Amino acid sequence: MNNPHITAESLKSGLVLRALIHRYHETPTEQALVSVLGCLRDSVVWTPIRGTEHTARGILPRPDLLRAEDGSYHLPVFSAPEELPEEYRDSFSLQSMPFLQCIQLQQGREDLGELIINPFTEALPLHRQILAIIPQLPSRLENAADCSQ
Repeated sequence: MNNPHITAESLKSGLVLRALIHRYHETPTEQALVSVLGCLRDSVVWTPIRGTEHTARGILPRPDLLRAEDGSYHLPVFSAPEELPEEYRDSFSLQSMPFLQCIQLQQGREDLGELIINPFTEALPLHRQILAIIPQLPSRLENAADCSQ
């Protein structure tokens, strides 16, 4: 994202995020990854939710989890509702939330492995160490108040 003037509206459809992820897969450089992470910092994404759960931090959405072949669980996050296969989408409610809130969901669960962006299409797994960097990145939104934390 070379343009320093990004609006919440320009990120809303998820097209910018998908394009940056695609560019990263085609050319996996540090610069391409930083562009994806910067976009995620200000993005609103879609998360499959199966109700709520009571935690030490209060009542939180209970996300659907994906189970990997090795038995580990991962948090799926989507750039747009179209990224979910219909048969998967039918078993929960889909909730939009700031990506920074998704990081909080993942950090609050020690049983979770990676957070995976668009796991059924052009998947981008993000480890906890990378997720910890994202909230520290500066917002690139024209009006930083547009990005809820």
